[in-house]
Amino acid sequence: MMEPVLDHGKLDVDRLSMAYAAESFRVAKGLSGMHRDARDPRLRAAQSIAWSGVPTASPHASRKATLHPSLMRIAPCEETGRRPSNRRWTVVTAVIVLTACDTRRAEIARDPMAQGPLVVFTDNYPLAYCARRIAGDLAKVEFPAPGDVDPAYWNPGADVISRYQSAGLVLLSGAGYAKWAENAPLPPSRIVDTSSGFRGRLVRVPEAIVHKHGPEGEHAHEGIASHTWLDPNLMRLQARAVADALAKRIDRDAVEKAWSELDRDLGQLAS
Repeated sequence: MMEPVLDHGKLDVDRLSMAYAAESFRVAKGLSGMHRDARDPRLRAAQSIAWSGVPTASPHASRKATLHPSLMRIAPCEETGRRPSNRRWTVVTAVIVLTACDTRRAEIARDPMAQGPLVVFTDNYPLAYCARRIAGDLAKVEFPAPGDVDPAYWNPGADVISRYQSAGLVLLSGAGYAKWAENAPLPPSRIVDTSSGFRGRLVRVPEAIVHKHGPEGEHAHEGIASHTWLDPNLMRLQARAVADALAKRIDRDAVEKAWSELDRDLGQLAS
């Protein structure tokens, strides 16, 4: 890449500002995922790219100087001893930073996991209890069902569903416990069915549900005992599933330590 050469006595600041601003917008997107640290080598590289294509000034310069884009400093003219104003460079640099920051804010809005403590939603209180014990202050655990409603038969409204959708992690009891969750538009990548690892151990209740539909009349279907936490051994397995999900998102060592304490307590209930 050719380095721009300037005539220090006839510096066209406006022309260079416009060229630099145009190129800055081209590379600003590439800055959105990095820290705004002046020492970041990628930031300096992007600034160097922004200077590519800046036209060469007058060939009658008394001496040549290479512009250093990271600090926007230009050597004083040998003849006059004056420096061009840095005000325009400050404005252009601000444009780059603000554009990149706006892009980063948009990325964070799309990715709830990038904002503060991890937000965890559950579909029953036992899972919320396990998540709070394991995550501690590293996550904000919410169980939004009203206290006077059985969560197994609860139908959350659109506003509550939206909160589930925005969570960084959604812990479901599974085993057919929360019927609403089976058809709710929840993000699959953030859903964890905490009973999926022991489906073979679920208690099946023959002819547990009696109902009628169509011309067949009244009949029954096999059901599953969905209140899995009533068996401390199954609850221990669900707590392990909660710990595995949290360990992928927050500090693993803290998660493992807290889970071991919870598992010990649940083991005492099972003995």
